[in-house]
Amino acid sequence: MPEFSWRAAQADGQLVEGRLEAAAADAVLRHLRERGLTPIKVEDALAQAAGPAGGLRGTRGNRALRGPVNRADVLAFTSELSIMLRAGLALDNALRVLIEMSAKPSVKTLLEGVLEDVKGGAPFSRALTARRELFGDFYINMVRSGEASGQMSQVLERLVEHMNRLRALRESVISATLYPAILLGVAVLSLVGMLGFVVPQFEKLFKDMGDALPLPTRIVMSLGHGFKAHGLMLAIAALLIGWVGWRWLRSPAGRGWWQNRALRLPVVGALLYKYELTLFTRSLGTLLGNGVPLLTALHIATET
Repeated sequence: MPEFSWRAAQADGQLVEGRLEAAAADAVLRHLRERGLTPIKVEDALAQAAGPAGGLRGTRGNRALRGPVNRADVLAFTSELSIMLRAGLALDNALRVLIEMSAKPSVKTLLEGVLEDVKGGAPFSRALTARRELFGDFYINMVRSGEASGQMSQVLERLVEHMNRLRALRESVISATLYPAILLGVAVLSLVGMLGFVVPQFEKLFKDMGDALPLPTRIVMSLGHGFKAHGLMLAIAALLIGWVGWRWLRSPAGRGWWQNRALRLPVVGALLYKYELTLFTRSLGTLLGNGVPLLTALHIATET
């Protein structure tokens, strides 16, 4: 009979762990619930021994445990929180469990701040509003609708589903544009290599020919000389211009300028239009389905 390792939460939010021999994971879940525990994770003990634990403890290595909270972290603890609330754990106890499970310092600090606000009497949505830059209006209004309807666990489940759909959509767009981007990068590098290293090698051959070179050839030779003489400065200037341009495109004015022109591009424009339309309709549908007023939902979906 296989052995399963399990992690569960007591009614006071304390974590307990153990192992149990059972025919299937469902039997372990039933056993834990009969003991009055809230199951958090059940997995095959052999699978656990073969690799690191999943969930908030992460599987992406030590590098993933450094840095600020990202989308993947928000998705992970939202999923865990919905499971614990659905199992009947109180919000503050569920947050304590998440804090204890978190291996990433930035996530732990974030959840500790949210827990302090909740313990101080603030609604969960207000605690998240103080961290609006991370969660955004969409997430906060979904939580607010869950508080108003008393269906927080169901709302969080829908929120997790929505976030997973957006992640899949984002990945599909990236995969569709990755190959053309690689081709463009290879073409640029090939052009630089030709001008900086190959063309100058032909200069002596062209001079030995004695004839006057055509204008296009002279232009190419001049470009080759320029790359050879000032290649480092040109590379630094290109990086600097790229960094400034990237910063500007992240500003509201730059983002608007880029979006207006990107939508007019062949192929790419149609792809971006479909992506933005899908993002808007899915966000709007999720908000309206959870009781957010139409005008508020339209405003949030537009900004998503």
